Amino acid sequence: MLRINSLTLTLSGRQILTDISAEINPGDCCIISGKNGSGKSCLVRALLGVEKSSHGEVLLDGRNVALLSNAEHRQYFNSTGIVSQELLPNSNNSVAHVLMSHRPGPEQLEKTVNFLHLKGDRQVASLSASEKRQLDLGRSLVNDPKLIVWDEPFTFLDYAAKQKWLHHLRDKKISGLTIIIATEKPQDCTLLEPEIKIQL
Repeated sequence: MLRINSLTLTLSGRQILTDISAEINPGDCCIISGKNGSGKSCLVRALLGVEKSSHGEVLLDGRNVALLSNAEHRQYFNSTGIVSQELLPNSNNSVAHVLMSHRPGPEQLEKTVNFLHLKGDRQVASLSASEKRQLDLGRSLVNDPKLIVWDEPFTFLDYAAKQKWLHHLRDKKISGLTIIIATEKPQDCTLLEPEIKIQL
């Protein structure tokens, strides 16, 4: 469970977030919405323990994520499906290599590659922006995490691709996945029936 207690965040003398509170239970969907520059990404980083609050705290199963040891923080990252706004950089790494960075089993790897409709030996540099985005989404789910934290995950996706992922997430949520998505377009996530909505 993630609990946000009166979180306030100040960066470079400017207050970005003010008194944010929420409780996200296992299997919940939380949508963080707001215009560009409203602090969505800052809140995502605070939930991951990357940004430290000026006041308040983010608790993961009762523990302040900003105070986790390096080893505990790595474990938190490795067990969470994280997608940032940035696309995967061009590289000669293959699709399979990117997915293998999370050390999935052979069956899970094959299942993910088939879902992505990408050949495992294709190089990242050869992928379109949409394919790179979908590879990153697939990478974040390849080990069946219990929690995902996605920041503007549907950028670069057309309507059909977006719907494919939303239906996939809905099925995962039914199976107990906890979903946190930051987006400028919360209406895109109606299918997920979010229990928590944080408007910035």
